[in-house]
Amino acid sequence: DAVDLVNEVMDEEGCNLREIYKPGLGKLQEMLADLDAGMEEVVPRVSALFRGCHVQTMLFATPWILTLYASSFPLVMSCRLVDVMLSEGNPSILVRVALAILEACERDLVRL
Repeated sequence: DAVDLVNEVMDEEGCNLREIYKPGLGKLQEMLADLDAGMEEVVPRVSALFRGCHVQTMLFATPWILTLYASSFPLVMSCRLVDVMLSEGNPSILVRVALAILEACERDLVRL
């Protein structure tokens, strides 16, 4: 049932996604910091480019994470991400997908 699914994604006993929407956005900020650290490892050239151009991670990644990527990508992708979150029991897939997107686009980004 849909209500049970939402509860599983949002509850502490489930994926605890509710934390990224709480006042202060502490969990979201933590995820963005994880993304920044991951960019240094996975796509250091993109990270350096963004730093040099004063592009903060929050500018592109916040809407991706808060909407489960539905704001920028096909809805089916969001559905798959929810599947993975339910399987893993946490929202870390959201950061891993952002890293994968940046890695896939690295060549085009560094040409800019």
